[in-house]
Amino acid sequence: MLARAIGFLTTWILVRHLTPDEYGIFSILDMVAGVSAGLITTGFNWSMVKSVASHRKDPATAWHIAGTVLKIEVIYGLILALGLYLGADFLSKNLFHKPELLFYLRLCSIGVLGNILFTYRNAIFQAFMKFRLNAVFTAGHSLCYLGIIILFLMMDQFSIRAISIVYVSLPLIISIIAIVLLRDGFKKARKERLSAFLSSMGSNYGWLLCYTLCLWFSGQFHMIILSRYFPMQEIGLYGFAYKIYGLSLMLMNAINSVLLPTFSGITENSALRKSFKKTLKGTAVVSVCLLVSIPFLGFFISVFAGERYSGACIMLQILIFGAAISTLLSPPVNILFALDKFKLIAIGGLIFVAINAAGQLTVTPVFGGLGAASIQVASHLVLCLWVTYHSFKLIGIKK
Repeated sequence: MLARAIGFLTTWILVRHLTPDEYGIFSILDMVAGVSAGLITTGFNWSMVKSVASHRKDPATAWHIAGTVLKIEVIYGLILALGLYLGADFLSKNLFHKPELLFYLRLCSIGVLGNILFTYRNAIFQAFMKFRLNAVFTAGHSLCYLGIIILFLMMDQFSIRAISIVYVSLPLIISIIAIVLLRDGFKKARKERLSAFLSSMGSNYGWLLCYTLCLWFSGQFHMIILSRYFPMQEIGLYGFAYKIYGLSLMLMNAINSVLLPTFSGITENSALRKSFKKTLKGTAVVSVCLLVSIPFLGFFISVFAGERYSGACIMLQILIFGAAISTLLSPPVNILFALDKFKLIAIGGLIFVAINAAGQLTVTPVFGGLGAASIQVASHLVLCLWVTYHSFKLIGIKK
């Protein structure tokens, strides 16, 4: 929560000192570095959290699983970083149709590795239920970034290039420090008895990969379509609205970080059902608060970002409505993961990405950021309803 509050303050400083065009560049950097990193690793991290939760009584095996996943993700990150660096010129001219993005796409080669280690760090803290340590590092990361931005402003060195370099470098540095601090745990690892984990990865990871590919595609596609058909100012307005949307999901993300290891440790349906209902009441309260805030978002933007970003108002209202629904229906997907229903999750992902792609191709080129926001919300709503229906059915909740 503290990290999100700091992130909110940081976003305020950025939009106060960056034009919508400059914030558009920053949004594309954020999207490429963040979403590309999660293409393969999200499934590995989910599997690691679940497997470690089931091996809590055998720390040696649990730490060996965590170490194996780290090695795989680092190798993947290095390959992806090299590919992005070498292909930056092609991507800037032929994919985004914005040659001025060349420098920033090359920066993403650092950013993807940093984001991979950042998400791994969150996952390993989550897996071993080190929530306090995770909170310290997450808040520390946000504070460092905010402090550096303020320092740039005081020294009159603030620029889109300077903050972009810090933005991609800081997660890498802080995550390496966090992982080094866990070295005593990795030393406990026993280098055998991974057959159950590897066989689980073999049977389930294909479905997980399918689901994460769907999330990856939808996370990239809306920005790619916008960059091909609209000027950087439109991308900046949409990027600002999408950033606030991401910050509005802070409670949902905090809840999810606890739910997966918690649900994975419950074996009885009655206990799972009781825990699920209790969580759903909490997410309902947060959702109502988000819905109530929608009429006041125009005033919020004028105070928070100024008139330059007033064009983002309707986009943000649409996205906050989506955030309210996503928050309300966030617990069910953790039920499916806990019960190993990866095929159901993958099918939901395929339905989601089909709707998302069709909408972004037909609606976004006409309506710009408004269309992109509407399609993102509508397709996520379909996915949420899919996983909710099957979760209710599996744990015996009557509709």
